[in-house]
Amino acid sequence: MEQMNVFQYANVCEKMFEHNLGCLTSYERKTTFYADLSIAEWYGTESVKETYDRVMKEWIGDVEYITEFVLCLNWKCWEHYNNNNQNLSEFYRDLYRKADEYFLEHYKNDRKAIDYYYEVTD
Repeated sequence: MEQMNVFQYANVCEKMFEHNLGCLTSYERKTTFYADLSIAEWYGTESVKETYDRVMKEWIGDVEYITEFVLCLNWKCWEHYNNNNQNLSEFYRDLYRKADEYFLEHYKNDRKAIDYYYEVTD
């Protein structure tokens, strides 16, 4: 079997994400964050961290997008946990916790945002 390139890998990850979304939730995705993270992880955790920093900086003002990003971080954690990649799973877990805390602090006075966040991420 031929070795996958970064785009094939991202496509496989993206299809898995869409399948799981369809099976487990009624949520319709709004971004390419899962594919973005898949591409970044191909190049290592530093690239994932750069993607994380960029998204958190550029999209924190958009409740729906940042909520989906937090969701993607959580699902990436589980993806790598299920694939027995403990190091990458823990790395995503730490980013997820950091993003979760940041969201809740940033939107602590916005009940509508908090309600949306919990509806999507729980």
